[in-house]
Amino acid sequence: MGVPESELQRLMAGDLGSFPPHEAVGLAFAQHYAESQGQIDPATWQRLVETYGEETAQDTMPYLRMITFGNLYGNTFDALLSRLAGKPAPGSSLWSELGVLLGVFVLVPLELLRRLGSKKPQKQPQPSA
Repeated sequence: MGVPESELQRLMAGDLGSFPPHEAVGLAFAQHYAESQGQIDPATWQRLVETYGEETAQDTMPYLRMITFGNLYGNTFDALLSRLAGKPAPGSSLWSELGVLLGVFVLVPLELLRRLGSKKPQKQPQPSA
């Protein structure tokens, strides 16, 4: 939404050189993350940190994980639809497709509960006398 068609075409072609350097670093990192399946090269991470700072670099990770998860979930759903149409996706099985699609309803709530349970209560400031 709101991204010019020409910019989308450059992104799809992998043409990061035409973007401002500040944006190109983030785009290159996102591409590296996707291509390495989340196995981040330390030098690539360091360049992201040097460009945006530690806090912003850390803040990008949940977004990249959500995008990766969304792609996996969408591709799995497409594979199931293809299977139901009589054209199963190569290398996929009904059980793996159902496992991914239904597993979300079990794993996501469990992870949320785990994270909520691991939060340490913050100390309330004591009023001064």
